[in-house]
Amino acid sequence: AARAPIVGTCEALEKDYLRLTAAPDAATVRPERVLRAALQRLKERWRGGDVDYAWACNQLKAIRQDLTVQNLQNAFTVHAYETHARIALESGDLNEYNQCQTRLGELHSADSPHRAEFLAYRILYYVHLGHSKSTDAADLELLRTLAELPEKLWDAPAVAHALAARAALAQGNAVAFLRLHQSCPNMGAYLLDAVADAVRTDAAARVLRAFRPTVPPACLAAQLGFDDAGEARAFAARLGFVFD
Repeated sequence: AARAPIVGTCEALEKDYLRLTAAPDAATVRPERVLRAALQRLKERWRGGDVDYAWACNQLKAIRQDLTVQNLQNAFTVHAYETHARIALESGDLNEYNQCQTRLGELHSADSPHRAEFLAYRILYYVHLGHSKSTDAADLELLRTLAELPEKLWDAPAVAHALAARAALAQGNAVAFLRLHQSCPNMGAYLLDAVADAVRTDAAARVLRAFRPTVPPACLAAQLGFDDAGEARAFAARLGFVFD
């Protein structure tokens, strides 16, 4: 017979994540009321800068585990996973982000307020994987995501922006892609940072071949997607460009 979900009785706001090796004990599991307070405290400490990502990730995984063993699937569960996904993105932890994103794909309902935001992240995540060649499944997963994308969300600003970035990259339009990277809504830029660096490096090589032996600084900045010529010079200098 299926085991009935437990109801936690633990009151601790902070609790380390430990992989379960036996049936959960209600005395070590926090009920939703405590989990809400724990997540709020964690967000305040994260925003305040007094905790590092390793600690925050550990605490967030413990919150997710307590939600899971109690079979809690509601708006707060969605909020907890969205929070962890955003903090993981901000910290460059794409593996943990993807775990949260996968679960959110199951948790988000048609009227979830942040559904479009996270669908855009999913598109950009597969763009990142496809460009990095880290998996052969990225293109297939992206096509599956697009096939399942609700019609009403195609025009959502975050989703439309992600699709435009994908198209610009596929077309080899570095200038358009880099502009879209700079204007990414929400936290999408974190998913495209590594792609943007690679695109800029390729663009810099093309600019050098086209304009050698000298490259006008304004042209270099425009082609590399920088508003500031100084930033373009600094980036190019790291690639070995020499400036008078």
